[in-house]
Amino acid sequence: MNGDNRNTLLKSKTVEPEQIEVVSGPGIRVDRFIPQPEPPGTPVVLLPGRMLWEKGVSEFVAAAEELRRKGVSARFVLAGAPDADNPGCISEEQLRAWDSSGVVEWWGPRNDMPTVYAESTLVCLPSYAEGLPNVLAEAGACARAVVTTDVAGCRQAVAHEVNGLLVPARDAKALGAAIERLLADADLRRRLAAMGRERAVNEFSHTAIVSQMLRIYRELMEGKWPSSGFVLPRKARECSDFTGRGVRELPAGAALQQRRTPQDIHDSHHQSEISQD
Repeated sequence: MNGDNRNTLLKSKTVEPEQIEVVSGPGIRVDRFIPQPEPPGTPVVLLPGRMLWEKGVSEFVAAAEELRRKGVSARFVLAGAPDADNPGCISEEQLRAWDSSGVVEWWGPRNDMPTVYAESTLVCLPSYAEGLPNVLAEAGACARAVVTTDVAGCRQAVAHEVNGLLVPARDAKALGAAIERLLADADLRRRLAAMGRERAVNEFSHTAIVSQMLRIYRELMEGKWPSSGFVLPRKARECSDFTGRGVRELPAGAALQQRRTPQDIHDSHHQSEISQD
């Protein structure tokens, strides 16, 4: 969920302002996604995610073609698998054709995303819409400047000129211009990357998200969310030791399982860095 979703719910009168709070995704492991120096050699522009048209892949390819025509030296990389169950899936044949053309490289599905980010110079996600994309939080945690679109979800993860650049959706020309700007300005990349890491730790880390969720549960138990319609199970309501120090303090059978740690909660929501975005 993102701020745009929240505003839609409020405008529809589905909930009152005091009954809703935005949680910024499932959280990421900032001890796993860590800053690395930019790789030497030709810069690498990375688009990580499921290979879907709505991720802005065609605009990314078009931007790569235009920048190559202009003589910009860079490698353009797609990293992720097709999602055959999604109507917006890009076929493997199309991905292989792009790869063979030399315009972009398709690295296929990867389960070593920290390494993939370390091999990139900057990260690009020109989506048409998102919830809150993990790849932008992960890229920030790895201290990579990003270019993304000014759409729901993306603009919650990236503030223009703060930890990345925002461009209009479905605009290959604007996308290419932003990529070219970052490729030409190492100082700007470093400044945006540093802020990306700071935001990832403070806002998108699994520690920050679990702390927020524990606070929300405490407030629900204390009746601080009026008329929410949410009713905790009896055992959770009766638990007097739920202090927020850890979910293991709840009795077995309560709303949060006794043996689940904050890391367990994170992992259950974030089983694969790349397949869920």
